[in-house]
Amino acid sequence: MSPYAFSQEIPVIVSTLGVYIMIVVSPGPAFALVAQSALSGRSYKAAGATLGLASAAALYAALSMAGLLLVIQSTGWLLRAVQLAGGAYLIWLGIVLWRDGGAAESATGVPDSPLRGAGARDGFLRGMRQGVTVNLANPKAIVFFVSVYSVLIPPDASLAARVAIIAGGFLMELLWYGVSAMFLSRGWIRRWYLRLSGTINRLFSCGLFYFGAKTLAGR
Repeated sequence: MSPYAFSQEIPVIVSTLGVYIMIVVSPGPAFALVAQSALSGRSYKAAGATLGLASAAALYAALSMAGLLLVIQSTGWLLRAVQLAGGAYLIWLGIVLWRDGGAAESATGVPDSPLRGAGARDGFLRGMRQGVTVNLANPKAIVFFVSVYSVLIPPDASLAARVAIIAGGFLMELLWYGVSAMFLSRGWIRRWYLRLSGTINRLFSCGLFYFGAKTLAGR
């Protein structure tokens, strides 16, 4: 593909990613997961969740361009199964967070440390699993990628343009959630959080309940 031909597709890439960033920065269970992990001092878990969320979104974007998400959306029972699984998972996360209550620090009782290799690795992998599951179990992600990508990306878009859109979305997710986690893990913010950790954790928990209930209701 010539550079000139690719340059003709730049407006498509920019417009698609412009809509994508508005979805990424909107409040939802993904941000709640990263924010709670960062605030509570679980920096490795927040990093894992960020990578998991970005990876799942990139997978959905690729499946959408391959036409597979359209199959899921057009198959009523399959989309409903994703809704039920996603809603149940978010409610389960809310229950776990409510149960933990004011547990503002990691399982060892202190914030994550780079010296604790096994604990850091476990926290990262746990966060990544949760990030992947939260995004994959979100039926709104299916609807978003099918509806928006089918409108903004022409059928004859080149492979290079499609790869650029997938990579751009992946980097946007990493940047937004990564910067958010870094900001929320700053010392003065965490000290404020530690004083109110029980209340804030339960607010996050209620948020997850809310998103889970909306998903179960098919909204």
